[in-house]
Amino acid sequence: MNKLLLATHNKGKIRRYRNLFSDIGINLISLDDLNIKEKIEEPFKTSKENSIHKAIEYSKISKIET
Repeated sequence: MNKLLLATHNKGKIRRYRNLFSDIGINLISLDDLNIKEKIEEPFKTSKENSIHKAIEYSKISKIET
């Protein structure tokens, strides 16, 4: 099973996405699972740009695809 970091502390999102991704054999790991407390700033104008930025930064921290 492949691992993928879901870069959120939101328990509802974690539960929802774990259910979706488990059907296709992907094990979602959360920031809480890895005890990651760093908060990544959102310097961009759009949610998409900020999401990409945060995924890249959390991937660097965790060494897990995000």
